[in-house]
Amino acid sequence: MSAPSSSYDPLDAVNEISDILNTGLDRTALKAIMDLVESGVAPEALVAVVEELRKEKLSEQVQRENNDNPNTNTSRPDFA
Repeated sequence: MSAPSSSYDPLDAVNEISDILNTGLDRTALKAIMDLVESGVAPEALVAVVEELRKEKLSEQVQRENNDNPNTNTSRPDFA
């Protein structure tokens, strides 16, 4: 079995796995995450941060959509 060529980039493998898992992370984000893990940051902590950022982004998108459509009322009518 031969050794990998010198042009092997671990980021390529991580990016391919990310694409297969449909993480939505681009190469820049993956590289930053890899650098943080290599510098000693706990992977579990990074997962928590990425999840929280996604929640915030989704919340902002919903809020923006609601602001764009102020006449959209999803509450039930008051029949009192």
